[in-house]
Amino acid sequence: MYNCFFGKKGSTAFVVISQNQKMTQFILKISVVLVSFFLGLQVCAATGSAPVVVGYFSPEPQSTFEAKVKPLFAKQTQNCSKCQILNLTPYDDKGQFQAKSLEESIKSVPAEVKILFFDFNLKKTEVPPSVIELLSKQAANGILVVASAGVPHEQQASSPLSRTLFGQIKEAFIIGELGDRDRLMQQSFYGPEMLTALRPPKDMQGQNLGPLIFASRLATDYNRRTPQEWTGYIRDKKMRSRKIWPELQDFFN
Repeated sequence: MYNCFFGKKGSTAFVVISQNQKMTQFILKISVVLVSFFLGLQVCAATGSAPVVVGYFSPEPQSTFEAKVKPLFAKQTQNCSKCQILNLTPYDDKGQFQAKSLEESIKSVPAEVKILFFDFNLKKTEVPPSVIELLSKQAANGILVVASAGVPHEQQASSPLSRTLFGQIKEAFIIGELGDRDRLMQQSFYGPEMLTALRPPKDMQGQNLGPLIFASRLATDYNRRTPQEWTGYIRDKKMRSRKIWPELQDFFN
């Protein structure tokens, strides 16, 4: 409540606010500033200080990760000092992909992993239902999932993404790759489940590096939003775009 005294000084009316009221207003202002400051510190501690770890899975030999994937990820995330890529692919003693251990490796994803990147896709009949359930649960718990649209094995015909592993994970960002004349790579799985298909730089075309480029950019910008916000934000960008295949900058700007 204002405690006011009215009087005249010459011909001008004046109001004298009590000293107690001034002190109360000052304390309130300081309190608001301090609360905002400490909330800001909490946000920074929860997001900005933590590393952004991408968990990587691929049927390619272990040597491919060291020679190609790791250097390209480092180049694509050069402005992100906290971005890391961790190879979680199960290998045998010769560094070859060990498919039978895939489910166990997915179960054992470290807690610090924020994004899972799968550089392949499979027909859903090639994996047990438990793998689909496991990935769906991880996505629902806040891990972002990026996957290549993928291609069928040799001698197999292509098919819709709805019949593939990652076509069953509704939160997954499925990324294809464009070749010459902005056409999907030959034999690629296809369908509306694909978020987009990217056209890599000319010297990288034909190597299925578009999905890795997308995952790298998502890692770079990760701390700008929560995982739940990212899912809605990316989908919204897709719906608002008038392009058949939105480009990388259409999702991150």
